[in-house]
Amino acid sequence: VTDNGLALADGSDGWSFAIDESATPKTLSVSYAGGGDEVNLALAGTATASTEGFGSTASNGIDGDKNPDFTEEGMFHSLSGDDDPAPWWQVELAESTRIGDIVFFLRGTHRPERNQFFTVQVLDSDGNEVFSQEFTEQQTESFTVDAGGVTGLTVRYQKNDSLPAVLAEVEVFEFVPVDTDGDGTPDETDTDDDGDGVLDGDDAFPLDATETTDADSDGFGDNSDLFPADPAEWFDFDMDGTGNNSDERQELDGADLVVDFTE
Repeated sequence: VTDNGLALADGSDGWSFAIDESATPKTLSVSYAGGGDEVNLALAGTATASTEGFGSTASNGIDGDKNPDFTEEGMFHSLSGDDDPAPWWQVELAESTRIGDIVFFLRGTHRPERNQFFTVQVLDSDGNEVFSQEFTEQQTESFTVDAGGVTGLTVRYQKNDSLPAVLAEVEVFEFVPVDTDGDGTPDETDTDDDGDGVLDGDDAFPLDATETTDADSDGFGDNSDLFPADPAEWFDFDMDGTGNNSDERQELDGADLVVDFTE
C-alpha cells in the first residue's frame, strides 16, 4: 500500500488482481488460485490396482491428465463383476507423509452412477488404516477429501459395489498445519496460538490477538464490547449510551447521512 493507492504483484503466490478504472468508485477484484508451493505428492508415487481394463493402467491415475472424458484415454478403468468383484486403486507415496487434501477427478457425465459407493482410505507404512471416509452418494467430477494430517504412505480408492473403479486423476497434498500467530510453532502444539501472551487455556479468544476476556460471556471480547458488563448489549450505533438491542431510536446525523431504524 502506498500514499497513492495499491502496489500489487499480479500472479504472486497464486494471487491475481484486476482494477476496473472505469468504475466509480474504482473497484479491485482479487482472486486466489492456490499457493505456489503446493506439491502433488502422488506424481512421485507408485500406482497399483486390483485389475486394469480397457487398455488402461493404474498409473493413468497419477499421470497429470484430469480429462473426465473416458473416450480420450488417459483414465484408469478397472474390471468389474466376476472379473473383479471389489475393485480398488491406490497410490503409494515416495515416503510416509502427513496427508492433508486428497483431490479426486472422476469420469464425466457418461455413466456417472459409477462415481458412488466407495471408500477413501489412508494406510500407514504397515498397511494399517489411519483414515477412512465412505461415500454412498454420487460425487461430481472432482471432489476433495481432507485427511486431517494423518501420517500415511498409501491412499486407496476402494469400491464398495461390483461396478468398476474409474479415475481420471488423484492428487495428494501434504498437510500444512495452521500457525495463527506465525511464530513457527503450529497451533496444534502452540500453547498460545494467537501470540498475545495469554495461554490458550486462559484465553477466551485463543485465535484473536486483540481479545483475551469476555466478562459478560456474550461472545464479544471486552476490548471491542462497548458494554462489557451487559450480556445483552455490545454495540451502540448512535453512541448515545444505550445499546442497539434496547435503543428504540437509533440515528446518526451528519452532513450527508441520516440513518433511522424507526418509522
